[in-house]
Formats: sequence, C-alpha cells, structure tokens
Amino acid sequence: FRFIHDIISATIKSTDFPNGYFTPDEMDSSNFKDSKTVKISFLNKFIHLVNVANGFALDVNSTKIVAGLEPLHTNILLVKFGRTAQDNKIDRESLIRHCLNGLGIEEFWEKKVGSKTIVNASV
Repeated sequence: FRFIHDIISATIKSTDFPNGYFTPDEMDSSNFKDSKTVKISFLNKFIHLVNVANGFALDVNSTKIVAGLEPLHTNILLVKFGRTAQDNKIDRESLIRHCLNGLGIEEFWEKKVGSKTIVNASV
C-alpha cells in the first residue's frame, strides 16, 4: 500500500494531478499505518477516480490490493493512473469535482442535450 501511496504523492508533485482530490489527512502516509479499513477507503477513492477518468471500471479490488494480491491488476490500475496524469486533453478539475461529488462513470462521459447524447467534449 505504501508504494501506491508514494506513487500518487509523487504524481501530484510532478503533474499536479489529482491535486485537491485527496484530503491532507489522506496524503499523510502516517495515517495509514494501523488501519486496513482506512487503506481500503483510500484505495476505493483512488480506483473511482481512475475508473471515471478512463470511462470504464477496471477489474481491481481494494481489499486484494491491500493484501498484496493480484499485482497484475494493481499494475494496470497504476498504468491507467499514470496515463491519465499525463493526458492534457482531460478536464482534470471537472474530473476531480465530479468524483468528489460521488458521481459515476457514465455521468462524466455523457451529457444529455435535448434528445441527443454527446460525449464529454473535454476528453
């Protein structure tokens, strides 16, 4: 878990993404030392961000990540996160706001305009 947390922290420092998504307490790795539940909650939040950014749900499980299982799925999650962090076409502020409001994948990628559905133009 600490490795993933460090990757997220380093990505924020180098790309400014997803700055503002995690709280200061969530960004303090010392807050995760003894609580599996807090780690899982953080990972669920991270997974949601990556899923929304990519437009589909990845086959990852936060409980298995914390247990050190399924490293291939964890690696795919991290690769998708890295690509999102480098993608200048995505509206990062809108993505973060969307995820913080608890909205899902479909709502981010589609906007209803009258009887037409348009794909999110910011992506």
